[in-house]
Amino acid sequence: MTTRTSVQGLLEEFVSALNVAGLSAQLTPDPVRAEEIVAALAEPATDPDHRIDWIVINNRRVDATVVSGDREWRIACSIDGEGVHSASAFARPAPFQGVAGGRAVIITGPSSAGKTTVMRAVVDTALTPWVMFDELFFGTVAWPFLIWPDQSPTLRRGFIAGIAALASAGNQVILTSGAASPEELDPIVRSVPTVIVGLDCPLEVRIARQQARADRWGGLTEESDDSHAGWVLDARFDTDRLSSLEVAGAILELVGEP
Repeated sequence: MTTRTSVQGLLEEFVSALNVAGLSAQLTPDPVRAEEIVAALAEPATDPDHRIDWIVINNRRVDATVVSGDREWRIACSIDGEGVHSASAFARPAPFQGVAGGRAVIITGPSSAGKTTVMRAVVDTALTPWVMFDELFFGTVAWPFLIWPDQSPTLRRGFIAGIAALASAGNQVILTSGAASPEELDPIVRSVPTVIVGLDCPLEVRIARQQARADRWGGLTEESDDSHAGWVLDARFDTDRLSSLEVAGAILELVGEP
């Protein structure tokens, strides 16, 4: 049975289990989106012993749990009378009991060197959970206090202390140095084993990346050329020569993740 046919069969099982008139199990006619749905549902759909363990509907959203032996997937789809428009599947991960002493990776580098992309690759490819901090804050805070952190210095200190506490509880965190100095992030470095990674990229490449982004102001990458200053780097990578996945793999190897 082809993967596409298997996915079509699984979607038909969903619609049948819901027993709701008006829903169609046909894939969207958009070939790109249809292939995305097939790719997302391929693993649970092609498992011959799968069964639907739980399924609910909220308007056009359908959520289901598919089980096969000790394997389990949580699936979310968008389905209406015209067909299935999107789907995501998440496999239940292996148990994670934490890392003794915790672990941190701090990424330094100028704006548009690829820090966020590399961190996301670490989060997405690691076999264990990593908590990513793209900026040095968490929760919901009024933006003016983040734009002008000097107006509320206790917030900045509290955020850094919170990240250190999270890591110290046996977790893995990965964060950018941002505009913080090594002294500011010392609470993290002193709390858990920490690897400092520097990212480099030619200025002209960074400027081109910056111009393609709507979330950065002009001149930022030029202004952040000295972002490694004060840091003692454990490793350094050129993101113009290496892909984000290659750098992420090297970081995971550096910290000893299998």
